[in-house]
Amino acid sequence: MAKSNHEARRANPVAAETSRIAKPIGRTQTRNGANLGDKSPLLRRVVSIVLAVHLLAIVAEPIRFFTRSSNGRPSAAFEPIRSMLAPYVEIAYLNHGYFFFAPNPGPSHLMDCRLISAGTDQRRLRLPNHKVQWPRLLYHRHFMLAEFLNNLFTIDEPPVDVDPASPIIAQWRRSLTTYRSCLESMQRHLAHKYGSDSATIRRVEHRWPTEYEFFEQKWRIDDERLYWVLPESALSETEKPLPQAAGSPVVQPQNKIELIAPPFQGGTK
Repeated sequence: MAKSNHEARRANPVAAETSRIAKPIGRTQTRNGANLGDKSPLLRRVVSIVLAVHLLAIVAEPIRFFTRSSNGRPSAAFEPIRSMLAPYVEIAYLNHGYFFFAPNPGPSHLMDCRLISAGTDQRRLRLPNHKVQWPRLLYHRHFMLAEFLNNLFTIDEPPVDVDPASPIIAQWRRSLTTYRSCLESMQRHLAHKYGSDSATIRRVEHRWPTEYEFFEQKWRIDDERLYWVLPESALSETEKPLPQAAGSPVVQPQNKIELIAPPFQGGTK
């Protein structure tokens, strides 16, 4: 028998070597030659449970998002599972921006920047601007900064019908201070970077066209009418947009909000 095996190896050395190093499926060896399959059944069960919980946590947030009702309430069937996984999901930061990648994402926000110097015309640039910002990570960084600034925005008028000594007023003051500090810091950085005396930043919102605007009026996604300079103060009742009937064209009110056409005049250096 030994002679027969030796002759077979000599006749087909490649097949013999493959057969020698092949391992049975499901029995992976460690460096010292021990089989992981020989480990304690309890250890295998623990590893399997940990992996199952981790995989469930990964899909928990997308499932929670896509099973919401039309009014935004979470699914009664899945919410108990998501609540149980909440500590791990939040520690591992698995509940990040699914809204941005959802089938119906909301409007995006940009910064209209004006650079002011004595004796020269104002220069303007839009941030972010994918046409001039490269590599793509640079554009994405400015995109996140614009969204961050907009999320910090706090109206400069205190809440109405609230006791001045209320914690709500204290929270409003803190939020307004944070927003103004961030805005002024960005403006100082722009002035320094582009060598101007001062700089101003206006928040711009870019919304999606409605079905009527896109299919009937043939608006492009970057149509200038979709860009709005957002106000820093509360709008009066006459300045607020009027509700529109379903399927009808959106008529923008004639107010003090200036329309901005992309790209803005000027550009980045």
